[in-house]
Amino acid sequence: MSKLFGKVLKETGVVLNEVGLTIANEDHLRRVVSNHRPILNLFEKRPVISIGTFVAPNASVVGSVTLAVKSSVWYGAVVRGDVGNITIGNISNIQDNAVILTIPTSSALDDPTIGSDVTIGDSVTVGHGAIIKSSIIHNNVLIGQGAVIQEGSIINDDAIIAAGAVLLPNTFVKKGELFAGNPAVFIRQVTIDEIKANKTIAEEYANRANEHAEELRPYNADV
Repeated sequence: MSKLFGKVLKETGVVLNEVGLTIANEDHLRRVVSNHRPILNLFEKRPVISIGTFVAPNASVVGSVTLAVKSSVWYGAVVRGDVGNITIGNISNIQDNAVILTIPTSSALDDPTIGSDVTIGDSVTVGHGAIIKSSIIHNNVLIGQGAVIQEGSIINDDAIIAAGAVLLPNTFVKKGELFAGNPAVFIRQVTIDEIKANKTIAEEYANRANEHAEELRPYNADV
């Protein structure tokens, strides 16, 4: 009952604030009210969000999604675990407008043991606008901006998928390989410096996410 009463008071306050701004002709102080929920249950499928994660206010984390410690989902990104499960490891970042989704197991997968889930390891960077469907990505991997990882793909540790690359279904990327092109193919082995850079990028995004999380705290919140 107290929860319902509190909700009614809150909504009444919002309405009174809008009316007051209209009467006072102070539209410049009007705050945009949005019903968007960045973290959304889908019936019995509920996101599990660890302490220290950052989910941007206009991102969407839906359904059976697990975000590990210091992971981040940035502005406009969508992580949709409606068909299968999505797991994102420690210090991994899903950058702006990237999309991660699960699809039903189908004849598109050569190996019937490959499920519809997405598993992303630790210290993985998924670049802006990239798309990942029902695949496995191991640790310390860089997925470049606008890359497309199609269903059934497996990307091993320390790999790099170049910006704009398109991995066809069931592509297997070995440890420390660089893939590029459309369709993506093996280009070369990554260097020691590139492997270190993968980890550095992930750590930098974790630190940046913490700053954004602090800035987005409600006004007048206790410090």
